[in-house]
Amino acid sequence: MDACLAASLVSAAGVVALPLLYLWGLRARGLGQAWRRMRLLLASSVAVLAALSLLSGGWDAGTVAAALVLVAAAQALMVQFFERRVVTEAVYGLGGRSVRVGVLASRQPTAFATAVGRRVYVTTALYQVASPEEAAAVVAHELGHGEALRPLPPLLGLAVLALSAAGAADTVVALATMCPLAALLSAAAGLAAWVFYNWAWEHLADIYSAWLTGYAALYALERITGAAPEPPPGNPLRLLAAAYASARPRRGPQRFFLVNPHPPPGLRLWLLGRVLAGGVTSPGPAPAAAKPQ
Repeated sequence: MDACLAASLVSAAGVVALPLLYLWGLRARGLGQAWRRMRLLLASSVAVLAALSLLSGGWDAGTVAAALVLVAAAQALMVQFFERRVVTEAVYGLGGRSVRVGVLASRQPTAFATAVGRRVYVTTALYQVASPEEAAAVVAHELGHGEALRPLPPLLGLAVLALSAAGAADTVVALATMCPLAALLSAAAGLAAWVFYNWAWEHLADIYSAWLTGYAALYALERITGAAPEPPPGNPLRLLAAAYASARPRRGPQRFFLVNPHPPPGLRLWLLGRVLAGGVTSPGPAPAAAKPQ
């Protein structure tokens, strides 16, 4: 098949299917159904990026290994950077295990996790705006990012994603001179896949937090974002426009800028409220209060 035609078909399928899969995920009833649907969206987004990557030759085992090393090195440097800025630690009992959390001095109420060691960090400002139960829900959310990638280890999952995105970008560049329209459509599909991957990943972390902490996950998100639940748009084109708008870099903790798009807080709250209304079946014990060290 002609490369331009193949790229156009893959891209058109991605641009059409991914928003529809996302809207289907938002219509889930119950945590288990929402988890399965968002996992499907996660895998479908990677599949679109991988398919575009294969059009430019794909990648071999050596390339995967190199990407894994680079991702691990970047994550290790990030951990080292933040570990030097930890002012204290807290311990949470979540999902039947003890989780040590590094606390950073910051006026921005936020939390994040690293792939190396799955280390979770929260800021001092988070404890100023959230109750102990809500803070536990935030920590559970960060743990959920790793759980969402199972059975892949987080580092390998990130390496595959990075390779697929880079390969898709190579395809766009290669098509630019041969068939500009196919290149434009491929770029639109690649960006949509990147955004919906990250949106699904964020929802999965929310769902995991709700599994462990119940309504505290919803209350924490309401308190931190100041948003209200917002029903999804009925028009997939409006959703796609919102997805593209969310792709711009945003300010992260310390001096970092983040390029992982987040879904609108209103949609996250809408889905959480919808699935929690169906009842919560927790896979582990209720979260224990934080114990500063």
